[in-house]
Amino acid sequence: MVRYWSGALAWRRSWSSRLLVGACLAAAAMCRLLGHGSVLLPLCLATTSGAVYFIGPLLVYSSLNRKMQAIIAKSEMRDIRTNWASHNSRAFLVADLAGQVVGATAVHLGSVDYPSEAPVTEDDLQGSVASIFRMTIDSSVRRAGIGSKLLGAAEEYAKARGYQSMLLHTANQAASGCK
Repeated sequence: MVRYWSGALAWRRSWSSRLLVGACLAAAAMCRLLGHGSVLLPLCLATTSGAVYFIGPLLVYSSLNRKMQAIIAKSEMRDIRTNWASHNSRAFLVADLAGQVVGATAVHLGSVDYPSEAPVTEDDLQGSVASIFRMTIDSSVRRAGIGSKLLGAAEEYAKARGYQSMLLHTANQAASGCK
């Protein structure tokens, strides 16, 4: 008696999924050669396993890509010129090394918790704290003082506009999902 087994395949191309695809194809060939039962069930198993093996990673990538595009579309960083450079209460600072951007940060003046679409007036800026957003340094030049220089430039920007306090929120996004 021939028994058919179809388990859920992993979304990656592992040895077990390759083995399952091979076993399904071998079962289909054996059934056909020996004349046992219909060849349709093993062929369906082989086709399904092959589809998961080859198309699964593409579907996962496509889904993740759509989610990333949606996040970027909602982000204020998608259009730096409009959302940061055109406001009197914001600045976007870039570190350049030999013509390559190796770091960046953004400064927001005022009491607004997070950059909003509305520009901040001079009255809103009095007695507030400046905030630093999105400090990032290329991994190839970390520990070379680039971050310190960007932080210094952000401090100078705020001091020149009468601010004496700054706030920097930090997070390790890679570790934020870890408990």
